[in-house]
Parts: sequence; C-alpha cells; structure tokens
Amino acid sequence: MKYYKTVIILAIVVFVAIAIIIQTNFINKSGDNDKINADILQKLKTFDELKNYENYSAEITKLTQENITKLAEYQSAIYNGLEGDIYRITYKKDNNGLLIIYDYNESKILRMFEIKNLKL
Repeated sequence: MKYYKTVIILAIVVFVAIAIIIQTNFINKSGDNDKINADILQKLKTFDELKNYENYSAEITKLTQENITKLAEYQSAIYNGLEGDIYRITYKKDNNGLLIIYDYNESKILRMFEIKNLKL
C-alpha cells in the first residue's frame, strides 16, 4: 500500500511540475507576441498612407504558411504567394477600415485594401 501512495504522490508532483513549465512557456510567448505587435504598430506609423488610421483600433494576426494556403483558396488576390513572417493587420472604426498584409522581416507592406461600409 505504501508503494501506491508513493507512486501517486510522485505522479502528482510530476504533473504539477509539467503544468508550471507549460504555463511559464505560454506566458513568455505571450509577452513576445505583445512586443512584436507593438513593434509592428510602431513601424506602421512611419508609412504616410496610414496617417489617417491612427485613431482606429488595430487587430494583428500572425499568418502561418498553412493559414496563408487556406486563405489563398478563397481570396487569392490577397494571400497568393506570401512567405515569411507575415502578419494581417486590420484597422477598424465603425464599418470602415484598412486591411494590411505586412512582412515583418522586411518591414514592408505587401498589400493594402481599404474597407468601406463592411463589417469585418
């Protein structure tokens, strides 16, 4: 009976240790994403075309190659042929906004679409 108690206690300790490691790793990655998002928004402020969108709320999404491939099936004009660290930034205010496809490594806007009277 003592053996079973020891095994159960050891299993609980291992489970808690793994949970702590996973949680810490997630928090670190989340912090990195916040830094990258802030960096992207800062870099986008340097583009003259975006001066009118400073008061809009921005939503930033990193696109994986798998996401890009799936999105290209439906919206090939926007997503075809993209590679690298690609982000989709959507500036929204009321029913107007701007959709930007941004290459983080090259610090350049790949595609930009103005959105009017649409709900995103």
